[in-house]
Amino acid sequence: MTYPKTKTEIVKLIIDQLKDDPDFAWKDKPYDKVVFEWFVTGRAGSGLRLSDAGKVAFEYAKIAHYEFEFSPPGVKTRDINAWHKYALILDKKIKCPYYIGVKQVDKTRKQPYIRFYDNKIAMMMALYGDLQSYIDSVK
Repeated sequence: MTYPKTKTEIVKLIIDQLKDDPDFAWKDKPYDKVVFEWFVTGRAGSGLRLSDAGKVAFEYAKIAHYEFEFSPPGVKTRDINAWHKYALILDKKIKCPYYIGVKQVDKTRKQPYIRFYDNKIAMMMALYGDLQSYIDSVK
């Protein structure tokens, strides 16, 4: 799905499609309030990273997604500043809604993943092979 470029337009599109569904939790809420629930930051002009509530809403709406494993910087050294810098870079360079999460692989290991909600960006990510290569290619 190709999305509008602003958070409010994305929220409006999804809520309008599901407003008749009685189980949809956000159908009666104002769009500007939902933006702050669904996105990590609700400010205009900032990135399209989804919060946990946004992920749930997108799953409820059955929006296609594409998931990729990745290794964020600073994981081995536990450098929290490296992760925050990387998150800011992702916010600037990824132009579609996305979600960052962690899966439990086995009892001792977890694997971070990123979920894109745009087939074009997911295709480019797959062609580059890893998230860092894709991010480096985006201007």
